Amino acid sequence: AELAENAPTLVYVHVRAVCEHVLVAMRDQRPPVREAAARALRGCLAVIGERESSWRRQWYARVMAEAIGGLQPGSAADTAHGSLLTLAELLDAWVRQPAKPRAAGGAGGGAAAAASSSAAAKGPLTDGQLREMYESAWAYRDHRDRLVRLALLGLLPRVAAAGPAAVDAAALAPVAAHLLTTLRQPAAPELRAAAFVGFYCVGAALNSFWFVKLVKGAYMVIYGGKGKKTA
Repeated sequence: AELAENAPTLVYVHVRAVCEHVLVAMRDQRPPVREAAARALRGCLAVIGERESSWRRQWYARVMAEAIGGLQPGSAADTAHGSLLTLAELLDAWVRQPAKPRAAGGAGGGAAAAASSSAAAKGPLTDGQLREMYESAWAYRDHRDRLVRLALLGLLPRVAAAGPAAVDAAALAPVAAHLLTTLRQPAAPELRAAAFVGFYCVGAALNSFWFVKLVKGAYMVIYGGKGKKTA
């Protein structure tokens, strides 16, 4: 990561070998190694993001395929955790890309449609790929491993923010319910903290109707339904 930030030209020359090594490290049995690999992947993706779109598209697809491959049924907790971290870094790299200019005009579709249009203008991830990320990650919501659940809580808001049209409000409703359930777990402060952050990010990606329902649910969790009634 430090080399990517301070010597991007040097990393670019060897980025293929570096990325391959980092992707292997993302499945290491030791959590500190996986987390360090995630930071290194962030730097590599930053370097890749500055290059031509065709090459960037190729590597984004390569990284995504590696991550989705680690989220198959029966995957070990180490592999699943590394794959969720990989998808989070990929989404962050994609969101950092400046949107390509688009022609003005067109039919209106609300804030979600506008956000989706802006996301599509960036490329190279599609709504279908974002939906695949969501569905693959969502399957791990009740995993027994704490690190897997924590990584999922960090990933879901990123998917919602990156492509609100790809993961519609009906699909985000159970995500909101999952976040609220996590907020009720007194023995998991680290998970609760991640759920609070995710709660805000998911709410920002919803339309007003679902956002109101989300806020009401949070109010019930925080105050237990005992808050003062407002006029």
